[in-house]
Amino acid sequence: MGHQDRIGAIGLLVFFVVYGFLTQNITLLPSQVDTAFTAKTLPTTLTTLGVVGALWLLLFPGARRRGLFSALSWSKFLLCLGAMVFYALLLRPVGFVLSTTLLLVSLFTVLGERRLWVALAAAALTTVLFWSLLTFGLGVYLKPWPNFLTNGL
Repeated sequence: MGHQDRIGAIGLLVFFVVYGFLTQNITLLPSQVDTAFTAKTLPTTLTTLGVVGALWLLLFPGARRRGLFSALSWSKFLLCLGAMVFYALLLRPVGFVLSTTLLLVSLFTVLGERRLWVALAAAALTTVLFWSLLTFGLGVYLKPWPNFLTNGL
């Protein structure tokens, strides 16, 4: 492991330790103290994973890999990124169920699924199950359909 790699691993370690100390300043409401998932849960998990990853890089150096990004398919990456931007623009006017199903079908297609019925079935099932979990399980309301379907023409 080269000198620059050690400096990078130490920099990551310092970053995540400082981030971990800063996350301890997040205040919780009295009703959140005894809950399993709070505003501190995700930052604490990210801190732990970051510290473990930085220590792994520092203590167990692997073989240097050249050309790590050369094997990536940039066209697929850009298509997926464009689909996510399009999804963000469609989410409010079209609703969660239709826009998420469209996003998943387009991502499945970009990533190589050629049977449209498989992509559509998997996307629709996943979207409806996720929407149901959010709405009925967690109490998070997401507008499922466009206004013209729910409010009449």
